[in-house]
Parts: sequence; structure tokens; C-alpha cells
Amino acid sequence: MSANCSAIKLQRNKPSYTYDTLCDLRAELGVETSVVLCMGADAFAGLSTWHRWQDLLQLAHMVVVARPGWVIPEQGDVRELLNQHQGEASCLLQKPAGAIVLQRLRLLPISATEVRSQIKAGESAQFLVPDAVWRYIKTHDLYVK
Repeated sequence: MSANCSAIKLQRNKPSYTYDTLCDLRAELGVETSVVLCMGADAFAGLSTWHRWQDLLQLAHMVVVARPGWVIPEQGDVRELLNQHQGEASCLLQKPAGAIVLQRLRLLPISATEVRSQIKAGESAQFLVPDAVWRYIKTHDLYVK
């Protein structure tokens, strides 16, 4: 499995709808490639106001990230869509489109100030930042003074 980002929306000279972008991606990637549209729960809650929203699952899967402070609607068109199409993450590899996967974030209260303070105090902040960031900090001897 590979993950790619596309600049299709950036290349348009007119208003761009998600439906149009997914159509372009389908044309580019083919009908067998799994395409995933990732959005926050806030966007998903308003999905029924989007252009051709009922057709989006024919073109892609949706991963809905339930961020703190947002809840998935308990009724209405969006809830009905979720009830009909909710699946597990494994669905994303089994077919090219059609599933909605809910993903809950576990946010940790980590701040850049805290990371810098820990390093300055001689403590490791390795597990507070991504590995690449930690390597960069260590390679360049950042925040030690």
C-alpha cells in the first residue's frame, strides 16, 4: 500500500468541489485503486451540504477523524449514510471505495515549550516528537543551552 497526496485541486482555475477532485483522481488512478478521503468529524457533520455528497462513496472511502469536541450526528442524512456504510480500517484495502471508517484521535497535551524545557533540563523528549524530529534535534544539538 502506498499513500500519495495530489495537487489536482491546486491546479484548477475555477471553484473546486471534492466530487470533481475525486472524479479526476479516479480517472488518473483507475477504478481498482483504493482512494481515501480523510476529513474531520466537523466536516462530516456538514457533509449533506456538499456538492454531490451522495456520490462521494462511489469514488472513495471516507475516514472520519473524531476530534475532541466534535461528535458524529445521531440522526439525519449523514447518520443514515454512516449507518449504511460504516466499516473497519481493513475495508480500505479490500475494495476501492464505499466504506466510512471512524477514527478517534488520542491527543496528548504536548507543547513545543515543554519539549524544549525537557531537553534543556537534560531529560529526553524522544517520545514526545516524531522520530525524524528527534533525530534532527539530536543531530543539531538543539535546545541544550
